[in-house]
Amino acid sequence: MNAVRKFLWVAVFGAAVATATAGVLALSRARPPLPDLGPVEEKPLNPRIWIASFVDPDCTGACRRTIDDLKSAAKVLEGEKDVEVVRIEPAPPGMSTPDHLRSNIDPPGVITGEKAADLHDRLRALVPTSGPPSGEILLPVFGHVGDWELTGSDGKPFGSRDLKGKIWIADFIFTRCAGACPAMCQGMEAVIGKLPADPRLRFVSFSVDPEYDTPQVMREYADKWKADPARWHFVTGRWVYKLAFEGFKIERTRPNPESTPGNEFIHSQRFTLVDEQGRMRGTYVYDFQQPETLTGTVDAIVRDTRALLETPGRVVTHTHDDRFYLVDRAGRLRAVCGEADLHRLVVEARRLARSPEKPVSLRSLPRLNAALNGTSFLFLTTGFLFILKRRVTPHKVCMTIALLASLVFLGSYVYYHLHAGSVRYPGEGMARTAYLGLLFTHTVLAAVVAPMALVTVWRAWRGRFDRHTAIARWTLPIWLYVSLTGILVYVLLYELA
Repeated sequence: MNAVRKFLWVAVFGAAVATATAGVLALSRARPPLPDLGPVEEKPLNPRIWIASFVDPDCTGACRRTIDDLKSAAKVLEGEKDVEVVRIEPAPPGMSTPDHLRSNIDPPGVITGEKAADLHDRLRALVPTSGPPSGEILLPVFGHVGDWELTGSDGKPFGSRDLKGKIWIADFIFTRCAGACPAMCQGMEAVIGKLPADPRLRFVSFSVDPEYDTPQVMREYADKWKADPARWHFVTGRWVYKLAFEGFKIERTRPNPESTPGNEFIHSQRFTLVDEQGRMRGTYVYDFQQPETLTGTVDAIVRDTRALLETPGRVVTHTHDDRFYLVDRAGRLRAVCGEADLHRLVVEARRLARSPEKPVSLRSLPRLNAALNGTSFLFLTTGFLFILKRRVTPHKVCMTIALLASLVFLGSYVYYHLHAGSVRYPGEGMARTAYLGLLFTHTVLAAVVAPMALVTVWRAWRGRFDRHTAIARWTLPIWLYVSLTGILVYVLLYELA
């Protein structure tokens, strides 16, 4: 036996030891099935596995770190076509996420709007979260009112520039209103009476009847409520509907198609608390047909306004949820973890992605390929033992079965990678270098041994034993090495990675 063949047999022995070791490790690290924590999506339109976390697009602290973590997870899962990494940006209840609030960070994926709100509610129902930490006051950001300018009751322009750096409370009324508007003004009057005369505080009533409510009419209406013109402003203008819809996100502000005296306009019965940066921080709906609710509404407005005035350092825009969620193809929650365990969630996502949904499917082929390599190795070894005992016929049968298993493997391998593409090894450093070296030798020698195996078996069945023996001495160790390393590649890539 020359030095090259000796080296081949040493390589076979090394591959056998490595494969056995990897197999034992894979069995020892076998994980139990993930629990089913409940449905997140009723009927997934695009079945996929996804890892997600909630973020606030306005947050520059913990949420930014969460986005970075999601991007890192997406990079690790880059080769997994069935896994999506997303961030969920739910708007506060009853509000949509404004376009100008969307983060400029290039995200792995984003879910916003009604879909985000629905996912928020479903996930929180399955895995409840605690409220803000002790001492913090939660006032979410409902959106930015934006820049605007209308006309005040003194006939002069009045707008967002006049309220810059102020905390203000707004409502929508019209002076001819005989129903909700007097009740809204009564509520505003009660709020003003319970809050301090702080120069940082303003109150604004927008008239939705700019044709009738001239500055003079608004001034007379303000006098009726004894409004201090330095604090409580009555304003209107042709752009009031645009401001209501785009700025305050109020959909129902328009002329009444079934107008009657005192009921000429449809408008919101909502008070809105706006902070110094022009962000809506509270919305409070008052049903004037249930006057007993006025006290509760007024108290809620006063409480939140005082928080912004007196303890702004304790006011937070959101309660950060630092958890990550894993959802399977069927839209069911399978795991939840914190930032420290995100790597484990990535591993579980990859495991779900590579687990076949059915006994026979595209995702089952890697496991089948490993089994075919194992079959080839088993019959090659058995056939070799037979020929050592001069049992030619069983030897030929075993080697033929090994050849058929290898040919089926080759077809299955090509089919899988044509449809699934390449699968990236997620390890880094020396582990990745060792894996790529193993894969290189496996691939090159697999290409070499395929024609050699055909020729070797063909010569045996044709009875050309002298020529068969000459090539078999080289074919056998290479073939054994390729079969073993095929199993090893599978274990490293699909079980241990």
